[in-house]
Amino acid sequence: MPAGTTIYFYSENGKALLDSFGGELESMSAMFDQASPSQTVGPGEPCPNYTLYPPDDLDIKDSPDVDQYTVGGPITLAELVTDPAIIGNECYWAACRVVDLNEVGGELIG
Repeated sequence: MPAGTTIYFYSENGKALLDSFGGELESMSAMFDQASPSQTVGPGEPCPNYTLYPPDDLDIKDSPDVDQYTVGGPITLAELVTDPAIIGNECYWAACRVVDLNEVGGELIG
């Protein structure tokens, strides 16, 4: 993470986030105040380079008090944190952290 930037994740690594809970995060509702992030990554700390995809068939909640960042196409976290709107701020990741692995062949193990 860049200097002064902290990101809060509310789903476990490799897990989905319910659309309804994502909406609570997006609107910073009373439920948001009670929620605890599953992981916090602070300035200078390493973080997986997740890809954020457009919100396909999701109910994005608007809030006048929240600067929301939605994307029109896939973008990596490394790209996102270069945006001046994100650098030096606290960010709340209201998205899944699902890992989509591509099949590359080889032997099945386990």
